Amino acid sequence: MKFIALLSLLAFFWVFYNIWYEDQERSIPGKLLWTVAALFFSIPTALVYFFSKRRG
Repeated sequence: MKFIALLSLLAFFWVFYNIWYEDQERSIPGKLLWTVAALFFSIPTALVYFFSKRRG
């Protein structure tokens, strides 16, 4: 259980950092949406963000 919690925390911070500091093209509402999604669904959001970033 602790592993899942740690993985979830790392996924949230990875998405948060990439959205707010690396992705300069995304709008503020888009950044907020990704951040809220990462806060509540961190692992699935990180996976979706990772694959959408690779494609786009």
